[in-house]
Amino acid sequence: MLVRHEGNLLPSPPAQGDAGLTALSDQQRIVRIIRIKEVLSQVAREYPADLIEGQIRDIPRIAFNIGLAARNRDPSELRICDIGGGIGLFSIGCAALGFKKVVLVDDFRDAVNLELGDSVLQLHQQYNVEVVSIV
Repeated sequence: MLVRHEGNLLPSPPAQGDAGLTALSDQQRIVRIIRIKEVLSQVAREYPADLIEGQIRDIPRIAFNIGLAARNRDPSELRICDIGGGIGLFSIGCAALGFKKVVLVDDFRDAVNLELGDSVLQLHQQYNVEVVSIV
């Protein structure tokens, strides 16, 4: 279930009995989503100049997805594999937020990859995202 607050959809607290999850108050969830968006904004500004605007536009969607992935868990205990994530913010955002392990799997054959080459993945590597290129 999702809760709408000030235009943002936030994951609702877990049902009672969900193992390993601690219910967050509405205020805690709001603070968490704001922090996620702040981190994503900082990371987006590290992208190559031509890509920054598009990454910034994608922040609400990526923040929502990271919120779902992290739910009410400690990010330092989470491992995630982003399949088909390309050069997007999701995997870098997870890493920047302190996820224990982040793996990005993609064929990297999108137009932006072909245009910019492997250099566009340097940012992912700076954030210790394990990049796996498949053919």
